[in-house]
Formats: sequence, C-alpha cells, structure tokens
Amino acid sequence: MLRTSPFRVVVVVGVLGALALPTPAGATITASRLDPQTSPLGCADVTAATTTLVGSVTFAGFPAGTITSRPAVATACAGGAGRSISFDGPPSGSIAGTEVAIRGNDETAPLTSHVALARAEGANIHLREVPPGSTVNTVAASGASVDLTPIPVTTTIATTVGGRVVSVRYNGGNTPSTSLSVSVREPQTFVQINAPLPGVPTLVEMRGPDGALVFSRSVASTGSGSISLVGPALASGSSVRMAQSGLVDRTRALGIAEFRADGFRVVLAPGATGGRYSTNLALHPRSITTTDPLGPCNTLAPTAPLGDTECTGLTAPRTEVVATGLLPVAGDSVSVNSNFSSGDATDMAVERRGIYFQPASGDINIFGSGSGALAATLVVPRPNPQPASTFTRTGISFNISDQGSALKGPEAFPVKIAPRSVATFTGGNFGTAGVQAALTLEASVQGASIQGSAEPGARVRATGDFAGFTVLETTVTAAADGGFTIPVGTLPSGAVVQLTSGDPETRTAAFRTLTLGRTPFAIAGASDRQLLRGTVNLSLNTASGDPGWSVSGQPSRTRARTLAVDTGSYPDGPLRVDVAEGSQVDDYLYLIVDNTAPSGGAGPDQQVRTNRDTTLLTNARDANGVTSVVMAFGDGTSLTQRGAEAGTPLTHRYTKAGRFTASVTITDTAGNTTRDDAILTVSADTASRLTGTLPKSVRRGRVLRITQRLSTPGTLRVQLLTSRGKVLSRGAGTALVAGSSASVTIETRRLKRGTYILVRQLVSADGDAGPILTSTIVVKK
Repeated sequence: MLRTSPFRVVVVVGVLGALALPTPAGATITASRLDPQTSPLGCADVTAATTTLVGSVTFAGFPAGTITSRPAVATACAGGAGRSISFDGPPSGSIAGTEVAIRGNDETAPLTSHVALARAEGANIHLREVPPGSTVNTVAASGASVDLTPIPVTTTIATTVGGRVVSVRYNGGNTPSTSLSVSVREPQTFVQINAPLPGVPTLVEMRGPDGALVFSRSVASTGSGSISLVGPALASGSSVRMAQSGLVDRTRALGIAEFRADGFRVVLAPGATGGRYSTNLALHPRSITTTDPLGPCNTLAPTAPLGDTECTGLTAPRTEVVATGLLPVAGDSVSVNSNFSSGDATDMAVERRGIYFQPASGDINIFGSGSGALAATLVVPRPNPQPASTFTRTGISFNISDQGSALKGPEAFPVKIAPRSVATFTGGNFGTAGVQAALTLEASVQGASIQGSAEPGARVRATGDFAGFTVLETTVTAAADGGFTIPVGTLPSGAVVQLTSGDPETRTAAFRTLTLGRTPFAIAGASDRQLLRGTVNLSLNTASGDPGWSVSGQPSRTRARTLAVDTGSYPDGPLRVDVAEGSQVDDYLYLIVDNTAPSGGAGPDQQVRTNRDTTLLTNARDANGVTSVVMAFGDGTSLTQRGAEAGTPLTHRYTKAGRFTASVTITDTAGNTTRDDAILTVSADTASRLTGTLPKSVRRGRVLRITQRLSTPGTLRVQLLTSRGKVLSRGAGTALVAGSSASVTIETRRLKRGTYILVRQLVSADGDAGPILTSTIVVKK
C-alpha cells in the first residue's frame, strides 16, 4: 500500500559515505546495492567464506523471480568490507516496488532490500515507498514520499537493515515517466497509460469540445505495466485527463480533424511539440507538391523550420491545414497525430459517414452508423413495365469499427443489385433522416478505353497497376446520363484498374476492379431470384480463367468450369452463389430454393345432391405462389385454375347419383406438387341440411355470429375466406337434437373492409358430411 507524506523535500545531490555499523554475528554480507535500471541488478560485499549468492524477488508477497549469482571480484562495490559478488535479477520485467532478498551460500538469514517506486514528471522525480529511516542522497528522508527537483543525475536511497547498509541507486535520465496515449476511432476512444505508479488509483476523464464531462473512471495498476481502457468516441477538440494523486495530473487535447463540405481541416493539439496528419481519400491521389494538403509534407509543428526533408519548401510553423475543392465520399478518413514532450501522444481520426458499394459482389458497407438498431431499405428497378422491387430489413444491430460495418449485401438484401438501385439506412447516428445511396457503377474494357456508367455528375477515378508500378492515374466526370469513358491506350494485358466513383449528392462511393485482357466471369444457367427445386446446373460465359465458386458464403471455393447445385441440401429461401477469380468476385446471384410442396387438398368428403352446384375447397397456398390447381371431379370432367383464381372455391354439378372420387393436383411456382382426393356421395336427396338466415354484412370490430338450424344432430363447421380462398378463421358449433340450432362467432377487428367468403358444412353425429355451402359477407367500416 502506498504511504504518502504531506510534505515536499528538496535535497541536494551528495555522496553516500561509509557508515560504521555493527554487523550481526554470522553474517557474511557486509553491504549491498541495487541498480534497478541496469544489468547486473546489483551487488553485495561479502567476507572470504562466501563464494556465491542466493536470492529471490517478491512483489506484494508473491514470488516474482530469482537472482543469478556472478563470480566474486576483489573490489568491493557497495561500500562494505570484503570482496564483491554481482547478481542479475529476473529475466524480464521491472522490479520497482519489489522486495529483493539475498544471502551468502554460508548464511541462513537473507538480507532484504525494498526497491522504492520512482517516476519522473517534468522537472521532478517522485519517490514513493521509501523505507523508514532511509537517507536520500545522504539527507534523511522525513517520510515514505520524497520529491526531488531538479532531477538529480543519480539518486541513492540508503537504509540500514540488520546493521548493514542496503542502497538502491537510480539514474535520473533513465527513471521511467508516466505517459498517456489516446487514439479515437469511431465508435470508441482507446486510452493507454504507460508506466503508471503501481497501487495508486489513476483517474481518467474525457471531456467534449465544450468541456462537458462525457466519461470518468478510476483504475489502478497492480503491477508496473500499462493501463488500457475504452470509452466513447470523442469529437474533435475534446480532451483526456490522466491523474495520479501527488504524482501526475495532465490534460491533453486531441487536436481537430474534421470533414467540410468540400474538403477537410486538421489542427495540431495545443501544447504539442509536433505531429502529423494523414488522409485517405478515395477520389483524390496524393500530390507531389509540398504546399498541397494532399502533398508529401504532412508534418505539423509549432516552430519553424519543420525539419523534414519532405517539407523543405516550408519554413514557417504549421499547426493547421485546410483543404478545399475536394469531394469526400463514404469511407474517406482524415486524422491528426500530436506528440508532447512528456511522451504523451494523441491521435484523432474521423471518417466520412455514408455507404460504399461493390457492384461485382453486391457488398454494401456503411460507415459511421454507430451502435444500435437500423432500418434498411433497398429499391431495385426492374424492366418496364414491371414495378421496382423493394426489400426491407429492420432491427439490425451494429458495433462499427473504422473498417466499416459487418452488414453487407449478402446478409441484408437477397437480390442481385441492379444499376440505379437505391439503398437507405435510418436509425443509429443517421437518425430519422437516414443516409441514402444510389448504387451504380458499371464498367467494361472496350478496345483502348474503359466505358461505363455511374450516377450523373459523379466523379470517377481510375488507378492502374502493373507489376507494382502505377501505369494509370486519371479522373473523369460522368455525363448527364451517367456515362463515362476513360482512355487506357496501350496498357499491358494483366494491368489491374481500380475504378472508384463518388456521388456528389449523397457522398456515396462505389468500387469496381477490372483486369485488362480478361473477361470477367458471368453466371449462366439461372437468373437472379429464380425459384428452383432439385439440382440446378450453372455455367460461365467464358472458358478462360480459373473460376472459384462459393455457395451460401462457404469459405472454400470449388474450382470448376460448371457447378451443379443440389438445392435439396439447403433450406428453403435465398441461396447466394458467386464466382471469383482469385479473391476478386466477378458475379453473383441468388437462387430462391423451394423444395416444399404447396399446402391444400381436395377438401373434406361430403354428401351432395344431383343437379345442384357442389363446392370444393382446395385452400391451395404456397409462400412463392401457386401456378395451377387441376381438379378431376371423378365423373370424366375436370377444371384447371391458374393465376389469381388458383386456390379459390371450385363449383361443379353432378348429374348422376353415385360415389365419385374428386382428385386435385396443386403445383407451385417452383414445380413442387401436392395431390389429394375427396369422396363425394351424390344422391337425389341428403339428410344433412342447414337452414336459417345469414347476415349479409357486419361492421368491422363487431362479432359476426352465424346461427343455423341442423336437420340432424351434429356439428356446424364455419370458415371465413378471403376472395382469393385464403382461410382467415375457423369455428364450430354443436347441436345434440335434430331441428335445434348451433352458433359460431368470428372476430372481425383485424379484418379489412371488403367482401369475404363464408363457408358452412354440417357433419352429422354419425360422421356423414353434408354439402359445402358458400355465401358472401361484407365487412363495413
């Protein structure tokens, strides 16, 4: 535990003189000295009988290592009598705050020295845990805490232990100092405190540009290592305070790094001795001029000259840099680093919020959303006259780093993103207004140029690389229709061209990579979002190259010219397939797997009358749509439903009495089928009849009551269907006596206004099913 003193002692460096003190009987170590900042760790003066030293190091009562003895030499080193034996300490780590116990090989009791804590701070050296009765540079210490100023070249703490002098010697130039390192990377601020004094609580405070406290925590180091903690992301102009009571209390500003409408601004932190700034701008290469903010000189310093050879043209101090005429887009970053004479350093980085898009793979990355829930919408245009398709996703949680979010197209939107698609994200740091991006960047090599399309007015940058050399660096502006042309001349085959476009309205960035002399792979054999069952065979548009297929995001790729995908191995729903050359994805699509048969059937068995309309309920349904419903009535006739009528109630009139098997085949859009039969008993009359008045309408929210008189004891079964045949509600009522009534109630508060189908059937106590009866009912406001 730290023992503090309320006073400050100022001493003058002196020479430790030999102290004539009685040595305990049997002790062969006459004096010892520790040099905790050097190797060897220390030495002991010993009598002739001692040949080696044995010892250990402990910290807070726990073992921290052992000492290693060296050969004896004739000269004494610690100011005591006899020869001298040096020793080394533990192989790694500091021994500040430890107990070092040594004894001669002919002794039984060790001589223990306490290594006081020492920290430099400005013009001071702070000593803590000074043993009682010690002298500091020959001046008696009045307490366990001693502050020296100015910092001596050498500081010696001498203590009498068992009649012998043990001393600890510190080199003022090598005394560790506590330093602060701060790095801001959204969404967090990282703080590291190097060499804090062990056992002393360290206060860390973070304040915003207005001085308001946004974070405060007190932590304590249990050893001589560093302290690390994480707080919320701080804005430019914020500050971080580090304080250890009686030792250090410093506040460091972070400097300023910010994007402006057409550029950026960086400012060196106040009090810094120097620093640098850096930029990462997708649409702007570095300049070769010294004075350009994007040029080779990125040094900041409060005094002139700047000193760096790259800054030869600058002779005045430079603590602020402002750049204009730029087009920052999503993912661009700018940072400022500030260094202080105490060893402190701060680094402030900001990133342009927004969306960047990789059309070849469909990846959508968002920057600066913050942690929390987002709502995502993607609108994909389709060929006229088809309406655009809209995909939504809500409740997406993020923990964004400076590398972008984990949310990408394959995870959020199961569709191949077409040009002119629009993505919108709301929530998080984007608020209700959200951030919107028009996702367009198409390009291909056409002869001696690259031709493509981007957002109208977008800036398009092309950078070419071949064998490690930059062979192309040009920027063009897309025309009013989005078209652009970039001449590539006679660039060698195999040159890789990175295209980057920026939308000036939304600051969206899009990226595409092309390799000259190579045709990108395109997947054939299926179309995007095609409904499929069983096995689908995919192929490529070209026979050259080394394709690697990936299905459902699997990390290992299948090397083949064609790929057979057994959809039965995957659950129903979207299945992503992409193809890449190396690590570069060229094309992708989504297969909609549907191996599940549609629901529905031929309906219940029933007894019906000849020459009367007979209703059959198939209730045909499928998540991806029903293509057809084919009903064979069993009397040689059949009926087929397609499109919107598939699944609605069927009617048929039997002209002859008898027993008929009605068979239905339901086929969904993917080609899955369901087959079912129903038995219809046709006669001139039937005992199972329902009578009673039916309501024609009901107000929404009120209970709909259906009451019918039963010709025979049994159960009244009622269903409410939409006009397309979807079952919304079912109910049943029982009558135990022939001629009595049964009732069924249906809730209507969740129904929309409109016309619905009411279905009734009587099933007698003997199990005979009467005819299915239908009528309409209107739900009013």
